[in-house]
Amino acid sequence: MKNAWKVLGRCGRLIVSDFHPLSLITELKNGKVTFRKSHFDQSPEVCKPRENVPPSVEFVWKLSDIINSAIQAGFRLDRVEEFYVDEPDGAPFIPNNFLLVATKESADQLIESKRSARKLSA
Repeated sequence: MKNAWKVLGRCGRLIVSDFHPLSLITELKNGKVTFRKSHFDQSPEVCKPRENVPPSVEFVWKLSDIINSAIQAGFRLDRVEEFYVDEPDGAPFIPNNFLLVATKESADQLIESKRSARKLSA
């Protein structure tokens, strides 16, 4: 997120659309959603999606981690949506995608936002 903040111009928009973290740790078995690991387990996993595709190492971050990294980088959150996109093996009971839209604040806006946040927490 910090690199995106550096690259975007003043008032630039960040749009992140990705798999929802819950969809990466759940499976649908006999019509029931089961967890293959804890939602809080962020240890790396080796993933080999298909034959003839080299394995990769993946981290499953919580949605709050993704949101907080955008905030800490200096973005103002405009919208966060969780939704389900129909998949043959998916579980329509939980979101499998999310969308985050944020704006790069100018230095003045960022300072004012931090002041306001301090006043609220005091």
